[in-house]
Amino acid sequence: MRPIPALFRTSIISALAAVCLASSLSYQEPEKEIIPFLAERWDLAGAKVVDHLDRQALMGTAVLNDAEFGDGTIECDIAMKAGTRSYPGVLFRYQSEEEYERVYLRPHRSPLYDDAVQYVAAFHGVDSWQLYNGPGFSAAAAIPTDRWVHVKIEVLGTQARVFLDNAPQPALVIGDLQHGKSRGRLGLTTAADGTAFFSNFSFRSDGSLSFPPPPLVHRARGCVRDWEISTPLKRRRIDFDAYPDLKALGVSSWTRAAAETGGVLDISRTHGRKGAEPEAILVRADLQADKDGPKKFWIGYSDEASLFLNGRLVFYGMSAYRSRDTSFLGILGPFDAVSLPLRKGANEVLFIIGESFGGWGVFLQDAAFVEKAPGVEALWTTGKDFLIPESAAYDPGTDAYYVSNYDGYNPSRGAGLQSISKLTADGRVAALQWVIGLNNPTGLAVRK
Repeated sequence: MRPIPALFRTSIISALAAVCLASSLSYQEPEKEIIPFLAERWDLAGAKVVDHLDRQALMGTAVLNDAEFGDGTIECDIAMKAGTRSYPGVLFRYQSEEEYERVYLRPHRSPLYDDAVQYVAAFHGVDSWQLYNGPGFSAAAAIPTDRWVHVKIEVLGTQARVFLDNAPQPALVIGDLQHGKSRGRLGLTTAADGTAFFSNFSFRSDGSLSFPPPPLVHRARGCVRDWEISTPLKRRRIDFDAYPDLKALGVSSWTRAAAETGGVLDISRTHGRKGAEPEAILVRADLQADKDGPKKFWIGYSDEASLFLNGRLVFYGMSAYRSRDTSFLGILGPFDAVSLPLRKGANEVLFIIGESFGGWGVFLQDAAFVEKAPGVEALWTTGKDFLIPESAAYDPGTDAYYVSNYDGYNPSRGAGLQSISKLTADGRVAALQWVIGLNNPTGLAVRK
């Protein structure tokens, strides 16, 4: 093939560059359709349309009437008043006032707390943020006030991500939308009290968004998963110190329910609330024991709980929002423990759960449960001989195990006072301080 003369090469390159430039100039992102806050498009019964920061703005709660949304992008601007509490958010895949997905902001928690951005799903009208908290549900963020802040939510299947203030990286990544793959209407929600406003709302349906695979969902082991739930009762009718009189309370039927993957029984998936007045509900399960004796369980509840074992009160706790101090949130988790005096065979555990707001649920987990991978058998267990056994390594040459004793959380034990222990192959401690004078050893490896 004959080489192309330099003059023609220059002409060809210039022509290609011109074509590429023309293509780049002709391509533009699809123009967003800003949806005005008009009564013919929105249900504005719970909202007001006002002027704020030189824009038409919405204050309160409104649902878009003429569009359905499954996958795609939702965008709006939110302005929040400094020095006030507000919870402005976006509703999506909205089925009814009782069933929807919601992302909202807590500007008064920014930037110091890790729940300034919150995702929550509503079931039977209960917005259970106290049950759904932490990675995948809430995150820290710097949220400006007294100006418009752009919010973008991308949704695909069971995943979503939330971008704030045109940042390139998401403030919150949601790996498991609790309503699964669904469709519904769109909405905006905040209090109509002048603390937050919406403007420039738009959306685009798009099933071609790209998301990485969702994170693996850890299934909590050793949890009580099979429960029975009564119908809701008025809190004022319940004596939390006495085993409930089912006949007097009118409890004649029970609904079977299962705990979620993380071990929490979300009561709102079975029953909603009947009003703003505090309510209570009965939750029971059977525990099997192979012998008589006490057994420790981790326990979590929201908001208030009495636990009865075989008809006897063994635990009471109050964990409602701000019940312990002004910053207490009442997040449900395995933060308490109870020793249950089990008898051999079947044992009834019954909770009375009280609820004011934020979600009601319960969690019960065997504290001594050891999770084992398939095909793995436990051969021996050590006692509490070590400080923090951070790492362990096996040496086939000596047929022994070595354990590093980390103690960095004990300020009274200074550097150079930690050690490595040696164990025999059957788990006996051969030398508790096999090597001494170390500074908080961590990882271990056996060098051949």
